[in-house]
Amino acid sequence: MLNYELLMGLKAVISEGSFEAAAKSLNITPSAVSQRVKLLEDRLEALLIIRGKPCTATEYGYALFKHTEQIEVLEKNLFDTLPKNTALNAAGALNLRMAVNEDSMATWFPAAMGEISRSGNFLFDIIIDDQEQTTNLLRRGDVVAAITARKNPTQGFQNSYIGSLRYVAIASPKFVVDNFANGIVSPKSISAAPCITFNRKDELPTKWIKQVCNKNVNCMINWIPSLEGYIKSCVEGIGWGIHPLILVEEYIENGTLVELVPESYIDIPLYWQYSSSYGKIMTDISEMIVATGKKLLHQ
Repeated sequence: MLNYELLMGLKAVISEGSFEAAAKSLNITPSAVSQRVKLLEDRLEALLIIRGKPCTATEYGYALFKHTEQIEVLEKNLFDTLPKNTALNAAGALNLRMAVNEDSMATWFPAAMGEISRSGNFLFDIIIDDQEQTTNLLRRGDVVAAITARKNPTQGFQNSYIGSLRYVAIASPKFVVDNFANGIVSPKSISAAPCITFNRKDELPTKWIKQVCNKNVNCMINWIPSLEGYIKSCVEGIGWGIHPLILVEEYIENGTLVELVPESYIDIPLYWQYSSSYGKIMTDISEMIVATGKKLLHQ
């Protein structure tokens, strides 16, 4: 039987990316972490960690990492069946590694995290990625659950529809006057008006242009990978951009920003995918996330 303390040392290094950071998370010395990993490698006669910056898991190391996560969930499920005082004394916080898109994290998802936190002893390890890309993290086993834009579930995962995040194309009033004659958005005017795009995975501006102009149009792009900076850049007239309506409603209401084409929304359906192998605990967490999303997202 594998030693649980050694497994936790390995998991910490893979999660934190270095022996020093792992030591801090476990409240032991880096030397002690290194000894635990080396002892586990010696017992299994296999390399588990590729030492570097950051440290990464080998195939065998990653398999043990996932095994350790499953042990933690099984323990949590067990403690939930024990008398309350016994469970509180025995159980530590369960770490939930989940992939969430940036806009969900900036809008509705913290409310779901609050529900989860109030329901038990949990810690969150949130991986931020585009909703079109998070399924890759699920397939690799990097996370136990994710917000995705994919209707079809990844093999081995359950899938629940949450709701749609509504997006709107906006700009400052002066930017609209300067770049769109009579406020008309056409292929010619949009191609000459600088756009603000979050990063190179962000396909929303392209989708919106095709929806409004009925064709693909190349435009000039400002790359601004900061959610707060993205909105402020639109306010300053640097370009037009696509934002979650919930984040910019106040700006639109007070006239700081205006819609390029009124009510030309893009609704991005969001789904919650989670591993059913984690049992009741993940089912309960998923129910809270889906219920919160249905309250706060466009249905």
